[in-house]
Amino acid sequence: MKRLMIMFATGLAVAASAAVSALAGHEAGPDSYTGCLNTASGTISKVALGEMPQDSCAAGQIQIHVSGGDITAVTTPAAGGLEGGTANGAATLGLQTSYKLPQGCANGQVAKAGAAWTCADDVAGGPAGGDLTGTYPNPSIAPAAVDESELAFDPATQVELDAFAALLSSPGTLNDPANGVDWTRLKGVPGGFADGVDNDTTYSGANFATSNQDCPASQFASGINSSGALKCGVPAKGGLSVTVITSPTTTLCAFTDPTCSNSGTAVATCPEGTVLTGGGFSTTTDTPIVRSSRPVGSSWHVNALNRDLAFRLDLHAFALCLQLS
Repeated sequence: MKRLMIMFATGLAVAASAAVSALAGHEAGPDSYTGCLNTASGTISKVALGEMPQDSCAAGQIQIHVSGGDITAVTTPAAGGLEGGTANGAATLGLQTSYKLPQGCANGQVAKAGAAWTCADDVAGGPAGGDLTGTYPNPSIAPAAVDESELAFDPATQVELDAFAALLSSPGTLNDPANGVDWTRLKGVPGGFADGVDNDTTYSGANFATSNQDCPASQFASGINSSGALKCGVPAKGGLSVTVITSPTTTLCAFTDPTCSNSGTAVATCPEGTVLTGGGFSTTTDTPIVRSSRPVGSSWHVNALNRDLAFRLDLHAFALCLQLS
């Protein structure tokens, strides 16, 4: 009996393995053939259409399958999410259970991950972590969570900021259209300023003595008149004497100067053995608002506010101290 020897031309796919005697089967599709491969000569014989060769393969031959397109095996690694597969024959593939999303979620629910996928309401919530505090959906930045190293600052913006700070710290012209800050942009403005009315307060000698006064030599101040002028005179021998005590300087910064306060109190205190009989104050400008000028124990206290936007002022209080001879 003659044996049919078939040599396959280039382009015909051949799948063979010395370690495997039978490869994957074939589903409906391109015709497939089965034959015997002589491992020594490389010739193929006993070729037949289908899954079996014309005759059993002899020693030195292995059974092979050939067709227009073969998948010889389908594997499903555990980390890939698929399951099933086969080394030969028909293969069935599916998703591993842990990769499957639930299909029965109610309207308004979503799939949420956990030990397994479950249906849950689509509501954001839960505690915030990291640099955030509070709960979602409205967390806030935690205290001290952001420092300078986490901020990006444009050098050009720094130049503009420095120029603006220099502008505010130098004298200017009130109501100049080129001024960088509008009155309504200030905060902490006293009520008397915020009402937009320039209420100059007028004080008289009924409140305190006017500044920069001295009694003539050998005379002492004995009081003040209704105009704020000192009453001076020579005390009777063996009578009373009055000494004027001046407080240390209290400097009040300009209203826009951030380096110190624009309000403060000057205190002049009568020495031991004397009695406070009155007092007053003096300033280096005419722009302060004097909030109070009054006795406190043996001292005269003057509290004032500097409303000048550009210049500082020095505040002094003085006390009239009566001494019995």
